[in-house]
Amino acid sequence: MFGKRELAHLVIAVLVLGFIFGYDDGSHVFALSNWLINFLSLCFIVFVSLFLRLLVMKLFALRYRTKVEFEIWNINRFWLSKSSKIKNSFVNWVRKDLIKKFPIGIAVGFYFTFLSFGKIFFTGVFSHNLTADENARIGRSWKKLTEYEESLIFIFGFLATLFLAVIGKALMFDKLYMVNFWIFFFHYAPIPGLDGCKLFFARKSFYILFLIFAILFFILIKLGLIFGIIASGFLGLVLFAMYWWRFE
Repeated sequence: MFGKRELAHLVIAVLVLGFIFGYDDGSHVFALSNWLINFLSLCFIVFVSLFLRLLVMKLFALRYRTKVEFEIWNINRFWLSKSSKIKNSFVNWVRKDLIKKFPIGIAVGFYFTFLSFGKIFFTGVFSHNLTADENARIGRSWKKLTEYEESLIFIFGFLATLFLAVIGKALMFDKLYMVNFWIFFFHYAPIPGLDGCKLFFARKSFYILFLIFAILFFILIKLGLIFGIIASGFLGLVLFAMYWWRFE
């Protein structure tokens, strides 16, 4: 279920996000031992969060005979022109074609971390790719993955992240809540290459419905966990119905 390349990318993402979240450990005086303990604890929380999200998506994708693969978010060109491809860049020329892609998510994450002194937690360092097994889908209406099926797989990933945020809030485990809040926040933004953008173009109505629910959830949860879940679900459906009636 998990390939070697996928596990390697997962480890890299865990270490990078552990550093981003743990860059500022809140201490007034820097102590290496305290910083390392905080860093390792955050790496563990990040690993649990990413692994559960990935596992949920993989298990749900089996229903549609689809493979979900975790990878570092990267780009293979810096602009739209052919000459901007990484393989034609100076860096790649020096490395003799060893570098094919640029890990843009990691670069942006480190940039915001150093710029804000550890106050901005950019989590968009990874993404998920979906690949349908067309041979296994013989007999279905569509051999290729439909937009509806693709959107559901991504939504279940976001639900896993929200679930961990709820657990963190219920147990008053601030680090667990914080990690999953920021994972949800940046990955749901329609940034090209990330899950939120893929969901937006796969099923815009699902994207808007879940966005309304998530915004209300993170606002109303401050008034109480159970109240936040129920109220955000109810208000989300009402607002989505109004949107559907007006625009769809």
